[in-house]
Amino acid sequence: MREHDPIVSHGRGGQGNIGADSTEYVDAAIVREGVYGDQGDGAYSAGRGGAGNIGSPHVRPTSKVPHDAEVIPEVAIRQSMDGDYHTGRGGQGNVHLDEEHRKEKEKKHQHRHDQYEGLADKLKYKIFGGRK
Repeated sequence: MREHDPIVSHGRGGQGNIGADSTEYVDAAIVREGVYGDQGDGAYSAGRGGAGNIGSPHVRPTSKVPHDAEVIPEVAIRQSMDGDYHTGRGGQGNVHLDEEHRKEKEKKHQHRHDQYEGLADKLKYKIFGGRK
């Protein structure tokens, strides 16, 4: 690693989680527009948890549309090259499948659903035979 190479930290800490970062970054000028601290959508979370990090639930939204918005220039948007990837701390909701794997999983789920025969289905077959 050269002296001026950027470094990146992976994980929750420890020297073993720090290494060189070869990613080329560009200043994509992502900005937030609107009044600072005024989202216009009522109560909000300002931390990782705990009642002290939640704005007052008695504060109602001032409008249906948030007062601020993130403006993301086109240069900052790119398609993922990673295929399947996982984000967050765990859980199925943090798994992101590429298009091919997502369709394959949906097809398997549909096939399993088509093969499933519940008690009601068995009774209908017994009463009505093969007719539908």
